Amino acid sequence: MKHLFYCLFLMLLCVGCSKEDDPLPEERTDSSSAMTRMGGNIDLTLSGSTVLISWTRPFGYNVGISVEVFIAANGIETVVGKYSSAEDSGRGSFSVSSGIPNLNYIPNTVSLKARVRDLPRYGPSRESVTVSVHNTNSPDPNNPGTTVCNHSLIYGNPTLGIVVDPFLERINFYRGVNHAGLLVFKFGVGYLERYDPITGQAIFRSEETIQSAGFGPAPSPDGTATNLLTFGLPAMSGFANISTATASLEVRMYDISCQKLGHSGNFPECMHYFKYEFSNVPLASINRSVTMNAVKETRPLSGSY
Repeated sequence: MKHLFYCLFLMLLCVGCSKEDDPLPEERTDSSSAMTRMGGNIDLTLSGSTVLISWTRPFGYNVGISVEVFIAANGIETVVGKYSSAEDSGRGSFSVSSGIPNLNYIPNTVSLKARVRDLPRYGPSRESVTVSVHNTNSPDPNNPGTTVCNHSLIYGNPTLGIVVDPFLERINFYRGVNHAGLLVFKFGVGYLERYDPITGQAIFRSEETIQSAGFGPAPSPDGTATNLLTFGLPAMSGFANISTATASLEVRMYDISCQKLGHSGNFPECMHYFKYEFSNVPLASINRSVTMNAVKETRPLSGSY
């Protein structure tokens, strides 16, 4: 009897160990927060057709992530994008399709989810969590211009050298950033010409230009080969010898990933960029080396949220 009881005990112990060594993958839904059981976090934001993702150890140290973004409708899940990383923390981006024929843009009326699984270095995946994707697109797929810009700033040191030649014939920009982007500037000169003898109103003479140019990554570590951008200044040389003339400048640099960098004859609709400006500066004080300011506009455009 004692021997039979001992055998039964060993059998139960083996069954218990077997279940413990091979647990079923755990899946949880977290629709209100991107916090995980391990105390880490995951954040996903859709801007245009790009998902920006950042994560901090959602499944613990040295455990990567595997992500599937999907649309769920009528009980059917359509995967529209995938991403994976072996790092336990980081940030990145990836493209998604709409999953809908003839529609390349996912409006914010569509609910997006992401299934995030652990990606251990050894062994199978054992845990996953489903989180919401923050969709910043316009509700109108035919009007993507109202998309809120949540893309990153152009990468690099936001320094800028500004040099205008003494004859006001050209302006040079020496940029510090070393990734592809777009530079747009508005430059104007003017002076008080006279006062109207009857009304006493001040009459100014001025000229203004707005120009832009794209640029690519610098091919060398110091960036000296392509960091210079030169523009002509039409009709401004006549102001060079006017001692009372002043200049105003606004210059912006945009990340090339923004979808709203189309030519419009003015500054693009992008709301996340580097900027520097000055107003009514004497011509002798234009040239300078500056640090550009990071700008993220929050103006409420129709259909942005």
